[in-house]
Amino acid sequence: MTKSSPLLPDHEREKVIADLQRELHGLQQNRASAVKVQHRDPSVRELVVRLDGEIATAEARLRELRPPTSGEQLVELAAKIAATEGELAQLKQQRTSALEAKIKLEPEAAERVAEIDERLGEAEGRLSTLRQRQGQLQGHVAEHRAADRRQTAAGRPLRLAELRQEHAALAAEITNAARVLAAAFKAMEDNNQAIAAQLDDQNGHRFFSAAAFRWRAMNSLARAFAIDPTKPLTIANSLFGLASDAIGPQAQWGLDRWEEEGLDDLAPYFTSEAEAEAGRDRLQRRNCPTIIVKLGGELWTLVRHEHVFGDEARARHAAARSTTPMAVVAHGDGFVLVPQRFSGEAA
Repeated sequence: MTKSSPLLPDHEREKVIADLQRELHGLQQNRASAVKVQHRDPSVRELVVRLDGEIATAEARLRELRPPTSGEQLVELAAKIAATEGELAQLKQQRTSALEAKIKLEPEAAERVAEIDERLGEAEGRLSTLRQRQGQLQGHVAEHRAADRRQTAAGRPLRLAELRQEHAALAAEITNAARVLAAAFKAMEDNNQAIAAQLDDQNGHRFFSAAAFRWRAMNSLARAFAIDPTKPLTIANSLFGLASDAIGPQAQWGLDRWEEEGLDDLAPYFTSEAEAEAGRDRLQRRNCPTIIVKLGGELWTLVRHEHVFGDEARARHAAARSTTPMAVVAHGDGFVLVPQRFSGEAA
């Protein structure tokens, strides 16, 4: 059996073991670093050899301080039993040869038989002791495992009670989240209808319709509830059996991205200049250049470059040709076109 250190109290032994483990970890890291460069610098080989010695010393010290587990002792005993059984088999072969020599009255054959018999007896005694120790350890291990099973069984009701409590709390959380989500959906559809009514054009009615919004929301939820977000957003890859019909980069969009892009295109009106600047930057990234126009008070809009003119005549000519009623609004040194229904002019 591996020796322990009886001179150290348990708490001090644990501290020394922890220190040794940290030291061993540092030595192993240093050795790994040295091995990486030794092919470039042969002198590092001496450092590797020295570290190997220090690692072996630390490991031996750890074995002295830390008693082996029952499992480790059983492995050690099994190896000793196998070695002793091999020794016995060799001795029996030697005894057979010695007996043949004794029958032939060869010199010193009788003494050789007696010597082998003595060694056989000693080996059989050792084997018996090892097997006895093995049986004791196996019984000890079995007792510990039975005690662990009893302890586990005794703790199951409490664990189940804790899991039940956690389960109920999670179910309540999901229920509340579903109610909040449903309320947000209803409020969003009301908002969509209000925006569509203000825009009062075909594109707005199409984008903010209930069917279109639910399609966008379904794609976004499919991504949010994906089991593995790196795989296609199919029914099989969804916590709720949701699939996404979006393709390309849009398959990765959240609902906020979908709605933001639609609002920037169809309703580019803002209550702060900072929001207008952010909208302008988003459109710029989509290769849709715009300028910021203040409509009055705390209201800003974005006007696309094709609706910006240097003289009023050209602006009015473009407004007359537009399929959407447009108003000509002075801006800086030029003029811009904005939808007539949002300009304050009569349609």
